Amino acid sequence: MVRVGQPKLSVEEQQKLFQWLLSEKRKVKTRTRDERALIDAEKALLKEFLRSKKSLDF
Repeated sequence: MVRVGQPKLSVEEQQKLFQWLLSEKRKVKTRTRDERALIDAEKALLKEFLRSKKSLDF
């Protein structure tokens, strides 16, 4: 969903958002291996975004 008229997030705001998401993903207690694999993949993607210096277009 694209919101018209909303300002884009700055690089700093994106970094803070990704850090918060990563910390929340670390708190998740999974029940199955499949859930754990999905969470691990999402965390890896967030870490990749955090390491990059580029801004994403949201």
